[in-house]
Amino acid sequence: MTKPNAFDGLQEHWYCFGKLRKKICDAKNIRGYRLRDACCEVLGTDKFDEDLFGKTIDKIIVVADRLEFHFYEGTVKTANIKYFSAAKGKTFKYPLKKPFGYQRTATGYVVNPEEAEAVRLMYKYYTDGWKIADISRELEAKGYKSFKGKLSRGLIGIALDSDFYIGGKNVAAQKPYLLDVEHEPIIDKELFDTVQKRRVIELKKQERRIATRRRMDIEKRNGNTSQPE
Repeated sequence: MTKPNAFDGLQEHWYCFGKLRKKICDAKNIRGYRLRDACCEVLGTDKFDEDLFGKTIDKIIVVADRLEFHFYEGTVKTANIKYFSAAKGKTFKYPLKKPFGYQRTATGYVVNPEEAEAVRLMYKYYTDGWKIADISRELEAKGYKSFKGKLSRGLIGIALDSDFYIGGKNVAAQKPYLLDVEHEPIIDKELFDTVQKRRVIELKKQERRIATRRRMDIEKRNGNTSQPE
């Protein structure tokens, strides 16, 4: 059982012993449910039967994206298997956490009017020069809440960075995870682009402040207590 990322939780994986222990194999790891599905395919069953498998299959050989099932009676059958490609990212029909501003339905995402209004105010206040902490306090004073309660600075930062609100598919908190369902945008692209320009400037300022604090900490540890001009 391993935890390959922050979203899927613990997952059962099958590894080649030569890869895991001896470091002599470059075969990819296979998730348990995918391996059992392949077994059902070659055995012609709807559900994985461990006893049937043990009495029927002698060995499985992995060849690229294909599994070769060698039966005790001499038959060889193959089944294709799909591996996750980190380079392509991962696509979700639905994310584990719904984007703030929407509600999930059986067919996709629809705008949540109250949350959508809060998103519009986030963008308006930010383009007006407000700090994220001030936006959080103002929205809280107006009675807007997330499913966890307070509209935190972290949630606001994610909302300001996510192109999901202009109809895109990236969920900022879950990159490179994408949503493959269409949804109605909450803000227009012009406003989004304006916010992104300020976000770039503010993030650079933050990086400079962090660098300055680190330099001062180093100087303090080295016995130099002078302040920068």
